[in-house]
Amino acid sequence: MNRKQTIHNLLGQAAVELLSFIEESQPKHKAIECWVPAAELKRELELNFVAVPKSGKQYGEKGWVFASLMRMLEDQGLVEYRKSGSRAYYRSLRHRLLCNMEPINGYSVAAEAIGLTAEHAVHIRQVKCKDAHAEPVTAKPQ
Repeated sequence: MNRKQTIHNLLGQAAVELLSFIEESQPKHKAIECWVPAAELKRELELNFVAVPKSGKQYGEKGWVFASLMRMLEDQGLVEYRKSGSRAYYRSLRHRLLCNMEPINGYSVAAEAIGLTAEHAVHIRQVKCKDAHAEPVTAKPQ
């Protein structure tokens, strides 16, 4: 694996950790339909950093790492974004995707997006969906 692949894999792992933290935080925000404030995520995980060289000028830490990771998750269809006034909010779509997406080529696109292989996908049926009307996505026999 080359340096580029290694760096992108590490960023992907960081994004999955962030997604897991969002999912853990959602139950605390049921009053606002499980939308988790971005400011809370950045604060709790300490994801604000200075983004310029020491000799450059920047006034305070910025959320560029957080924003990059969230965009990766959004591009994969794993989170929803909402803005209300000046506040940003996120919530996970992973659970809904795993429970509702049709399988493609043996397993779901959502499963692939979160790093599950076809072997993992065989076990997705064992995951209990919170939505009683949704059927979990499973791998098709080959």
